[in-house]
Amino acid sequence: MLLKTDQESLCLTCHAGTGSTLDVDNGVSTANGKALRGGGFTKSAINADNPTAKYYLNVARGSVSLEEGVIPALNVPVATTSSHGMGATGAWGLGLSGSAAGTLSSPLECGSCHDPHGNGNYRLLQTVPGGVTNAAIAVSSIAVVSNVATVTTASQHYLGVGNTVTIAGAGAPYDGTWPVLATPAYTTFTFAVTTADATVTPAAATAKNAGQAVLDAPSATARVYTTTDYWKVNDETTPNITVGTTTNVKAFIGSIAAWCTQCHTRYQTGRSGTYANATGDPVFMYRHRGNSVKNTNVTNNVAYTNQVNSPNCIQCHVAHGSNATAVSSSLGVNFPGTTTVEDSSLLRISNRGVCQMCHNK
Repeated sequence: MLLKTDQESLCLTCHAGTGSTLDVDNGVSTANGKALRGGGFTKSAINADNPTAKYYLNVARGSVSLEEGVIPALNVPVATTSSHGMGATGAWGLGLSGSAAGTLSSPLECGSCHDPHGNGNYRLLQTVPGGVTNAAIAVSSIAVVSNVATVTTASQHYLGVGNTVTIAGAGAPYDGTWPVLATPAYTTFTFAVTTADATVTPAAATAKNAGQAVLDAPSATARVYTTTDYWKVNDETTPNITVGTTTNVKAFIGSIAAWCTQCHTRYQTGRSGTYANATGDPVFMYRHRGNSVKNTNVTNNVAYTNQVNSPNCIQCHVAHGSNATAVSSSLGVNFPGTTTVEDSSLLRISNRGVCQMCHNK
């Protein structure tokens, strides 16, 4: 019998220091006192004020690049300054590019992200997060060249590289569920299909996001829930997958950005590298790339466990909550397009230090 009246309270009967060893409220494991990889909702144990970094001369790029970053964990968690707030009805970046801010179809709850009964995904992540408006979009045309189909949609899509998409109503061989290879524009995406070169204009075809699986480690492999270094964001216990055309990518780093951007949609749609390409969106005109994947942890000929040094959502942000501070030049800055003062935005280092970690000063 479910005695709790709200979902969060029910989950926290185990995940707040009693029951489960994963105390997501306070950001630590009660089994060993170590910091949880995703931080915590009320407290977190990120040593956000004391990161260190080592750089090297990247001859190929003609600049200095990051070799190794370290963000230590605290021994004792402290109060968070930002968290994935339960009850939220919006998500930063939700909506079509150039449109007003979108809203979730249901408020954010623990079960929006996690399936309590299990589904084979990493951390029980829902394939499609709850609250996401997942409507089918009309397909205008499908053009195949060298076994790559480019689909043009009648309106902007929410798809990202690595998402799966279901095509219906176009007929063989196009109907089915396919991994997205690329998103060249806001109204185009590609997938691989074995067929002759052709262009079709189906009368009633649709494309619909089929979600993003994040494959878990094999059942016999011990899960890694804690960390001593918040810069080492990958989880190398997860299996290798192919993302777009990149092979042998660890499933966590290869899937998590595409999973996050099912809610934070503007950060995945369209071209990568929009820092140099105006999107036409008045608030999100330029955006940092967040969907990079790496199939190696070797930097400057040195292998670092779980380190990727790659512009990915999870490289900068934690999932549950951060205790990083926003002072000095980052204090009192409003979220773009709003009068709301920014907080630490789930960042791993204080004062937007994640920027300086890669773009060293």
